[in-house]
Amino acid sequence: MKPVANILKALVGGLFVFSALCKFVAIEQFEIYVYSLRLLSFNLTAIAARLVIVGEMVLGIALLANRYHRETTGLTMLMLLAFTCMLAVLALRGRTDSCHCFGELLPFNPMQSMLKNAVLLLLLLFVRQFASEEWQPRWWLLAVEPLLIVGLIVWFGLRGVLHVSVYNFHFLLAWAAILAVLGVLLGLRYRRVWLDVLVGITPLVALFVMSAPDNWFKKNEVPVNQAMAERMVALPDWQNYHVSEGRKIVGMFSPRCNYCRMAAAKLSNIQRRNGLEEENFVFVYPGEQLPDLSAFYGETERADVVHTCISVDTFMHITYGQFPVLLLVDDGRLQTAYDYHSLSERVVVDFLKPAVSEYTTE
Repeated sequence: MKPVANILKALVGGLFVFSALCKFVAIEQFEIYVYSLRLLSFNLTAIAARLVIVGEMVLGIALLANRYHRETTGLTMLMLLAFTCMLAVLALRGRTDSCHCFGELLPFNPMQSMLKNAVLLLLLLFVRQFASEEWQPRWWLLAVEPLLIVGLIVWFGLRGVLHVSVYNFHFLLAWAAILAVLGVLLGLRYRRVWLDVLVGITPLVALFVMSAPDNWFKKNEVPVNQAMAERMVALPDWQNYHVSEGRKIVGMFSPRCNYCRMAAAKLSNIQRRNGLEEENFVFVYPGEQLPDLSAFYGETERADVVHTCISVDTFMHITYGQFPVLLLVDDGRLQTAYDYHSLSERVVVDFLKPAVSEYTTE
């Protein structure tokens, strides 16, 4: 039974590393999903999402290297149980969207993900009971396995099955090198505490360097055509939306833009979490008439927002050809403009609730 258990342990470890890297290449979508649970502010959500990725990666590496057998299998099972309990709550609440356990690659709903977790828990019970604690994988095997995992994700990206940006492609090459080096270190025939600490810290540091949370750096405002934007909100057709009265956030989106979908989802969750009025949000699209927004709103889970359209020329002149652009308008006057990354929860709440002294964003 030991050889079978050892092989299964390595496969489960590789699956966790694969899951972590799939989340990494779709980290912004994963952030939005975690934020939609309404447990943390967006800033804390960004950190929590990255810690989940690091946790999966470290446990996967430990399983592959057969380090701390009892502790590693126990922690992995506890993590799976925690995720399963959370998914059960979401299923009872009626959520059927993807849980992003494999990023954007495999869209498992909560029920499917719970079934997957149950299978993994059974495998880990078998591994915990029968796998050899003394078995030491060869160093070259621990170096090759991560390279194969990264290569598989890159292959999915090249085939169009998974969206992998040019930046993430370069980052995946960096991950391949990092994981290969860690594999060689863990394949050495002696054990050192400092080596195990290094293995645990390296993915954490690497992830936060490659993909730091948006609020860690000061973001510049997005340049827009202020005069044309103010003329837009003063159009006669817009008077029914009362955009020129009070404070509004005007999102300028393209329905085929992935970042526009994420920006709309981000605004939607900020509005719901902080109890902001829905009529304070206006979504604008280019074109002479509104396009079919069913797919767009289906992904952002927001179909009740005020939405309208303007000519393509006006849209492009206001945004200078970039989108999404999020305009903060006060009594018809443009105050500032942001993009997806630079617009924070604090900015939205402070702008729409200037008199409130306590916020849920703390």
